[in-house]
Amino acid sequence: NFDPDKYDLIIIGSPVWALTYAPPIGTFLEENKLEGKKIALFCTHDGMIGAAFENLKKELKGNDVIQESDFESPSSRLDEYVETAKEWARELLEGL
Repeated sequence: NFDPDKYDLIIIGSPVWALTYAPPIGTFLEENKLEGKKIALFCTHDGMIGAAFENLKKELKGNDVIQESDFESPSSRLDEYVETAKEWARELLEGL
């Protein structure tokens, strides 16, 4: 079972499905009520991010979304995005 109280930062990532976050992320958020947490968001997509971040932030009211990052067509830019993701993770850790 997931216990959000054990974490200083929660990272939530999702592929973009139909211009929003994937349904399993919605299920996770319904089953794990998050309140007063620092949260970082990322998504993967093939060119259209839609309202993925906006919709996630609506579901995460009462939390502090400290960063968002998106990765377009990650399978075709893997080497580049591995480094981008590492740098993003470093920035997140430094901000704690």
